[in-house]
Amino acid sequence: MWRCLVEIISGGTMKSSANMWQNRINPSKIRPKRQKEVGLSGHMVRVGAIGFRVFEVLRLFGFRSYARYFAIIGACTILASCSSLTGGKELTTYDLSAPDNFSNLRGRTNAQILVAVPTALKSLDSEMIVVRPGGSEITYFGDAQWSDRLPRVVQEKLVQTFENSHRVRSVAKPGDGVVVDYKIVTSIRAFELSDEAGASAHVALSVKIINDRNGRVRASKQFNATSPANLSNSQKGVEAIDRAMDVVLRDILVWVLDTI
Repeated sequence: MWRCLVEIISGGTMKSSANMWQNRINPSKIRPKRQKEVGLSGHMVRVGAIGFRVFEVLRLFGFRSYARYFAIIGACTILASCSSLTGGKELTTYDLSAPDNFSNLRGRTNAQILVAVPTALKSLDSEMIVVRPGGSEITYFGDAQWSDRLPRVVQEKLVQTFENSHRVRSVAKPGDGVVVDYKIVTSIRAFELSDEAGASAHVALSVKIINDRNGRVRASKQFNATSPANLSNSQKGVEAIDRAMDVVLRDILVWVLDTI
């Protein structure tokens, strides 16, 4: 009975004693499996599952009174693990705006441009909102996130800015199947809130205009903007980043129209 009990709980079939002895003589043949890291909730689910297996075995052999206790333990453990998975605080998701008022804008181009996904360091290539307390330290808002990975958010706002201006013939993204004249290649240098020497938002993008026909760089420039910020909560911090981003997007649009 106990042999059967161990087999069912382990979820597999016990090896023969000969194989076990062979493994003891030849330990090199025993290859440990790589286990994925799991959190406390994952271990709790496993404990609950084992409790239910013990319940099935005891019920099979007529130990119904003991089986009832293991069933209760298994159910309570799994419910506790579920609550630990869903009990975390929900993050507030933020998006950025794209300028749509260009009353003093000059210039127009018949070129078709492609806006590539910007590149960024790993600390910026995520959905987290960067906050620098000072120096080289990097932290994040614990209760907020961007609507997508930051490079994709920046790409989308660049596209919307060009489209909202109605001064560019066509704007495309990689994979749209559009024959383009120029590529807009961007690198995110800074996109953060800083609490050093006065709270502020800082956005810095390095932009290149590349001729798609010959691969030559037509022009390149770095754009910077800062805005006073209030870091008391994530909403006010995002509003400051949005103001700085608005300045950068307008400057990029003017520069591109003057260049091509």
